Amino acid sequence: MRPQWIRTSVRCMSDWKVPEKPSYNTKIPPILRSLKYVQAADQYQNQLDQAPKQSKITELMNRLEQKPYLMVVLRDYQEQLKRLGIDQRPEREALVSKWKFYILAIKLKQLHRAFWDQCEYNDISSHKHRFRMDINDVGLLDPRNFSKEDYDKIMSFKE
Repeated sequence: MRPQWIRTSVRCMSDWKVPEKPSYNTKIPPILRSLKYVQAADQYQNQLDQAPKQSKITELMNRLEQKPYLMVVLRDYQEQLKRLGIDQRPEREALVSKWKFYILAIKLKQLHRAFWDQCEYNDISSHKHRFRMDINDVGLLDPRNFSKEDYDKIMSFKE
């Protein structure tokens, strides 16, 4: 039997649905069509921004199951974070000095950008994601945002 907190978090996640992407209607005049599309895209982005992180991560993991090469990039990214002392532990302290963390974080930023660019090309992501140079929150791909099962699945993934 699952603990109560797991049942409630699963129930909350099941309530959230991925919003439908805006479509470009060709039956109305071009200027109105463009304005309606921009409005629909803004609403879509607002819905995505309001979604809980756990729901975003669950959706990301579901889509990555069909793209093993993206799982490899995500695993490499998570391994680099682990080398810096960023993992699923609640308290974090960098394993390297602050200046060295920033130097290594520049390399991490490139890997982060490559992962999200590939996600955009494969229609997994629809907007740019930022890499934060903060040891306590590096963005959506922060190991704390992943469940223990998903994190273990990523770290044990082999090509």
